[in-house]
Amino acid sequence: MALNLNRLSKIASGKKSVLNTEGKILDIELDKIKPDPNQPRKQFNDAELSELSASIQEYGLLQPIVVRANSDDTFTIISGERRFRASQLLQAKSIKAIVNTSIAAENISYAQMAENLKRSSLTVVEVADFICERISLGEKQVEIAEKLGLEKALVSKYSAWKEFPEEIQSALAEKKINSIQTAYILYKKWIEHPSEVESLLEGREFISKAEANNFNPQSCSGTTFSTESEDAADILPQEQNE
Repeated sequence: MALNLNRLSKIASGKKSVLNTEGKILDIELDKIKPDPNQPRKQFNDAELSELSASIQEYGLLQPIVVRANSDDTFTIISGERRFRASQLLQAKSIKAIVNTSIAAENISYAQMAENLKRSSLTVVEVADFICERISLGEKQVEIAEKLGLEKALVSKYSAWKEFPEEIQSALAEKKINSIQTAYILYKKWIEHPSEVESLLEGREFISKAEANNFNPQSCSGTTFSTESEDAADILPQEQNE
């Protein structure tokens, strides 16, 4: 089930879009701007940043970043960290920015999630970290599912991320596994047969959902794999991209 970006946009800024284009566009010094440590996106592709910086150098910054003002005369990025990083590569002194005051503090991370999903896919791990962080802050799974436009069952699988053993977490990070559903299937089997699942992960370069389903830790031969492809309707867009 795809993430509901329209729902995210409404949550992020009430009746306005995530990127609030109202107000003046300011030139803010780069050294007064800092990334948000709670930003859901943790990985930035160096090659993509280089391409973006080359585009900014040739055509200029076509869309301002969005920031919020801090009490110490600095600013924290709400959206546009890739543009900010690309401008840093160019050793720019300042960047065009809009100071946004319409997004409620508790919804900033959802606004950032929407921004990242629209512009560059998040990894399964980043989505899992985001959902687990929201749960640690006291949000219910049903609330997160509603805000992201996901089935609660899928959010429940993401919420188990912190309980996964290191081997399954590493397999997701290394993209041996490309969906949270596949990881969850292996996790449930790992609970009773940890060594068998760990051996499977160690010996395979990629494991699809169908293969995880067909894996029988109790069989003498270990497993019978199917050539059936993973159901595209059962994984998120960012998981398909991986």
